[in-house]
Amino acid sequence: MPKRRALCVFARFTPCFATFHTAQAFFPGTVAFMPPQGMLTLAAYLPKDWEIRFVDENVAPVTDDDLEWCDVLLASGMHVQRGRLNELARLAQERGKPAVVGGPSVSACPEYYPDVDMLHVGELGDATDQLIAHLSASAARPETQLVFRTEERLPINDFPIPAYHLAQLKAYLVLNVQWSSGCPYRCEFCDIPELYGNKARTKSPERLIAELDAIADQVQMGGIYFVDDNLIGSKKAAKELMHHLIAWQKRTGYRLRLAGEATINLAKDTELLGLMRDAYFTDMFFGIETPNLEALRHINKRHNMTMPILDAVKVINDHGIELHGGIIFGFDTDTEDTADQVIDFIRAANIPLLAINVLYALPRTPLHRRLTEEGRLLPTEEVRESNVRFLRPEEEVVESWRRAVDVLYHPKELFRRYEHNVEHTYPNRLQLPMSRFGISTDLVWTGIYATTRMVVIQGLMAEHRREFWSIAWKLLRQGKLDHLLHLGAMGHHLTSYREDVLDARVRASNFNHDGMDEGDARPGLWQRLFGRKAA
Repeated sequence: MPKRRALCVFARFTPCFATFHTAQAFFPGTVAFMPPQGMLTLAAYLPKDWEIRFVDENVAPVTDDDLEWCDVLLASGMHVQRGRLNELARLAQERGKPAVVGGPSVSACPEYYPDVDMLHVGELGDATDQLIAHLSASAARPETQLVFRTEERLPINDFPIPAYHLAQLKAYLVLNVQWSSGCPYRCEFCDIPELYGNKARTKSPERLIAELDAIADQVQMGGIYFVDDNLIGSKKAAKELMHHLIAWQKRTGYRLRLAGEATINLAKDTELLGLMRDAYFTDMFFGIETPNLEALRHINKRHNMTMPILDAVKVINDHGIELHGGIIFGFDTDTEDTADQVIDFIRAANIPLLAINVLYALPRTPLHRRLTEEGRLLPTEEVRESNVRFLRPEEEVVESWRRAVDVLYHPKELFRRYEHNVEHTYPNRLQLPMSRFGISTDLVWTGIYATTRMVVIQGLMAEHRREFWSIAWKLLRQGKLDHLLHLGAMGHHLTSYREDVLDARVRASNFNHDGMDEGDARPGLWQRLFGRKAA
């Protein structure tokens, strides 16, 4: 089989809420949010005798040398990276190199990429093998577009360990693993069941532990996020996994906290929550969407109604897990009171970190099909904030979103909710000493750098410094500097995002192509402080 030089590229994001770009500046060398699991997995799957270069454009740009060096460009990304993916393909093609694009965006909408040489549609599987065989036979550009569609998926337990050795793991704010794929629920706005199935497919615990060991070999402290569509898609398998995670944490000294996302009916299984606590899960994201029960029925999210959401929040907090939540504006059931209802609910729930978004109809979702039938999808050229023709005027929907962001991310409101968690959630976690991280030059430098930046930005310069120090002293007295650094960085990101919203620097929907116009993007923390880019 001929050797090839493959350039594996994860397309850059334009700064938006989900990139946590302002939080990154608190930690030395941190320039991106999470490693791209899919591209690193593909890089590990390619033939062992191929030469591989991996570039995450969120860490460093693709260079002319990269493009001249490679025989083939392999690029991946999501819908919000669509423009850059097409641009990357064009750059390769201009040099006579074939361009291949795969990943979730192509898998959902191959029509978005009409000029790309080759498309990989679907997950790792027979299409991947066919693509590799084709490229091994010929590294020339095809005369017409070739589409490789996965018919038989590779069992997720047979996925190779992602090529973490190719990535600069210390450049990321949070690291990640994938244990399962698929979700048993069919929320109207979600494309996961159609892309990845509604039955959870899982890796064996032993297989996942091997991935965690590969990460722990490179990183001393921080967080690992399970990017699974729903961590409790199979509760039986999740409970089995937790026992292995607990053993792994004990073996590695609990240096890495764990997080992930799940449905909020997790609160009904206190056995699983107890195991998650013992595995040191400290944060979980839940798609709450709305406190309105009629709306939950309308979007087919009845699993959020199995117990009162405020009760569920308390149960989860009682196990030491801080909630992060998703909220959506623009449902057909929304009224002029929706913003106030959301604000009152979040105040009562004391959820600090929220992804507050305006509804966007993703392709291959029940919502997209319904709105198409109803003639309520806007053509691309008419899209401003969302592609949905709302039942309320779009200006009112966006104003509801803006009001919620303004109130809930006001520093006093935000830090009050964080303080509630410091007092009522954090004490329920495993109480672990800072000494577990040991001593190293990198660790000491990270601590000094992050603490200094936090004290200067949050404790001295911020208008909300009184609220910040109220929390900081409590965590410092408890010896929880790691918790304080996390809270300080996230608090800065969220209050900065509020400023961006109020100054109209971001769009209301995170799915609206690039989310934020690069020319209007908020300058980084370093630039705002010192008027120049960080080295």
